[in-house]
Amino acid sequence: MGEIAFTGVSDGNREVEIGYGLNPEFEGEGYITEAVQTLCEWALAQNEISHVIAETENNPKSENILKRAGFLAYQQNDTAVRWRR
Repeated sequence: MGEIAFTGVSDGNREVEIGYGLNPEFEGEGYITEAVQTLCEWALAQNEISHVIAETENNPKSENILKRAGFLAYQQNDTAVRWRR
């Protein structure tokens, strides 16, 4: 169906990054949005984590997932947008 994971351990900024992918046949069902929200809620309940971050590269579908999951864009360049919740 797809995958979602932390892409590493918390850095010195108390942030952890997530990454995810979904098989196209399951798009539009809300599965990955729910998974992102659940993973974020768990991470933010940990004392050592203050933010969950993600990065998109010209991917409106992924950006909409992050927006629905409560992320805000905080940094952008010509190729990527960084998001934080």
